[in-house]
Amino acid sequence: MESGNEAKQAAWQDAIRLWLHRQNSRHTAQSYRSSLTGLLAYCGKPAWEISRKDIAGWLADLHQAGRSDATVASRISGVKSFYNFVIREYVTLDMDGEEYRLREDNPAASFKLPKVERYGKALCWDEEQAGAFLRAINTDNLPGLRNKALFAGYLLTGLRNSELRQLRYEDLEVLPGGIVIMRYQGKGKPNQTKEVYPPVYEAIMAFADAEQKFTGFVFHRYTNTGEIVDLPISDQTVRDSLKYYARKAGLRTRGLKVHSLRHTAAYLRAQAGDDEDTIRRFLKQNNVETTRLYLQKLMPNPDKTWMTVSEMLGLASS
Repeated sequence: MESGNEAKQAAWQDAIRLWLHRQNSRHTAQSYRSSLTGLLAYCGKPAWEISRKDIAGWLADLHQAGRSDATVASRISGVKSFYNFVIREYVTLDMDGEEYRLREDNPAASFKLPKVERYGKALCWDEEQAGAFLRAINTDNLPGLRNKALFAGYLLTGLRNSELRQLRYEDLEVLPGGIVIMRYQGKGKPNQTKEVYPPVYEAIMAFADAEQKFTGFVFHRYTNTGEIVDLPISDQTVRDSLKYYARKAGLRTRGLKVHSLRHTAAYLRAQAGDDEDTIRRFLKQNNVETTRLYLQKLMPNPDKTWMTVSEMLGLASS
């Protein structure tokens, strides 16, 4: 009996491993892993014993703990994905060599995702704010030179956090005519390329020249004593630096995220005159409707009717 339980546990662990490996994005894989781990920890049961009632209790606990609708939606999505994988794609063999599925039903199937407004909390800067932010970065030391190149890169290329943060010198290529491109892993899309505009490339090279390092990770870490560690700068360090320079520039930091720089890049492109399809291609989004929604959340929508109403009332604006 014990060996049967061990075999079952091994099969389910293998299913989890393969399911996570199938995710195109490392971020998605991490989020899904957290979803399933959280469910199993809450229920205190193995995955094959989870029922619809168990999931309902877990979701109620998440709501009671004050988790946002976006978080709850992500958790449900992860659990649904796992059981769908087990039902539809993972097949194993029994003691007689016959194929069988680990489970025939998805206990999360009937739970609807909370409606989450996309880009509802999007935050971006205008050109004056973005310029003030960059000017707040002191470049008289190596970390400052690194950070200036990194944040200028986010604002000019519109790349996501890890897409630029994990750049290696070996990923840079100078093409005929002096155009510089970088190769990177996009969101669920390997082998992407992006132009590295001259101000960003010059900032990277200024940093490289200053520390005489031209291989490995561009935006690497330092020890407390200032020694180079050839690992990409941590996500936490980038977030902390972002808020530090924003405060130094007198900018709001509440709700500020590294992804806000991608929002800002798109907004500034729109202000510079790019149309929606050009911005879609710049952001490497598949659907122009996604880009349109993205921009609607970022662009100001001033009230102009007040002028007509003022004239109707005989009020003169100062």
